[in-house]
Amino acid sequence: MDASSQRAPFDELCLRIASGRAASRLLSSWVSQFDLKEPEFRLLWLLREESTRLDQSQVAELMASSHAQVSALVERLRGGGYLSGSSAPGDRRRSLWSITPTGRALLQKIELHASGEMRCATPPFSPPRRAAA
Repeated sequence: MDASSQRAPFDELCLRIASGRAASRLLSSWVSQFDLKEPEFRLLWLLREESTRLDQSQVAELMASSHAQVSALVERLRGGGYLSGSSAPGDRRRSLWSITPTGRALLQKIELHASGEMRCATPPFSPPRRAAA
């Protein structure tokens, strides 16, 4: 096995990370126009289905965030009327979060806006092409 084939998985990982960061910046620019931060959007997106209800631990795991960060996100979104909480069956201390109709409407507006933006521009997160050796 030559050195370049050994590097290929690492190179692919690095390209994916760079691509993900560029996509995150683009998403941030879209959602900021709706007075949201990118993590707040991701939380709404996780809860986008009417039947989805997640507790804070599940949200923290899915978002790769701390419980404190999730708590701040939940409070801001709840205050805006985008999330609602209910007690978990069998454990009144645990809250389950779900998206409200207001939150779902906001997601639809963002999706419509982003779809229009994506039709107008080439995504900036395409991996760079390698020069021929």
